[in-house]
Amino acid sequence: MSPSVATSSVRIDLAGGALAAARARATMPFERYGHRPALVLSGSEILRGCLERALIARGAAVANLRNLPAVRQVQDLLASGLILLAPPDLRRRSDPADSIEVTAAESARESVAAVVEELERRGILASRDLQYPGEGI
Repeated sequence: MSPSVATSSVRIDLAGGALAAARARATMPFERYGHRPALVLSGSEILRGCLERALIARGAAVANLRNLPAVRQVQDLLASGLILLAPPDLRRRSDPADSIEVTAAESARESVAAVVEELERRGILASRDLQYPGEGI
């Protein structure tokens, strides 16, 4: 059983799997998009849509999966460095991987903020304070 970390509205499961391999190959996307691959699970299509807009606004490469693809396709998407937003059923069909399972907070805004904060805390999403060489003044 993988260890679990609980925050107010986000549960993180840590294990090996496809995401660990994808992270090893995703250096270029991190430098380009400011994030590593991730699997964010939510049963709310509305919340996934809000997350998609918030992450794209930060320059992230995001795929909001409404239909469940084959496991190999999920692995390929993660290997490309994408942040995948998916229904919880995807977890049961895929290899164990780092995933963030979102439960609704008081509002979609609070849920989105909690997920973004957790992505930053885990080193998946670059903090807005982080500047790359050649950026800034």
